[in-house]
Amino acid sequence: MECCKKFKLDCCDFLGIFISIVTGVLMGVYFTPYLMPFIGTGLFISILIGVVALLIVAIGAFAASSEDYTPLVKSLCKNGKILLIAIVGTLLTATIGLTIFLFAFEIFSSILIGLWAFFFILTLIYMVKFLFYIIKKICC
Repeated sequence: MECCKKFKLDCCDFLGIFISIVTGVLMGVYFTPYLMPFIGTGLFISILIGVVALLIVAIGAFAASSEDYTPLVKSLCKNGKILLIAIVGTLLTATIGLTIFLFAFEIFSSILIGLWAFFFILTLIYMVKFLFYIIKKICC
């Protein structure tokens, strides 16, 4: 497919990445040990959201493989690469965070929380963009 040959970023991509970076930096900087119970819950929820997002993308990819130029195929070509990177990053950082459950290594914990927040927000933004693009192509 010709739409998958080029990797083009538009202003929404830059805005989504910028918001994710700012959120990740703020979460990493303002992380304190007092927030550990909330962070643990957030990590668990992000794993669930990441798995659901991965299932949606995987099922969509299998469904899209049967037809050529449907809105699902176009949305996967446009958003699929960054979305998969964000989902895998969310799952990895959240799993690492839950595995070590943010021991007393404050600097490492802050970096891990910042990375997790970056990937989690990026996953949410690109899932919304993925679904919005499909709905826009179907309705217009």
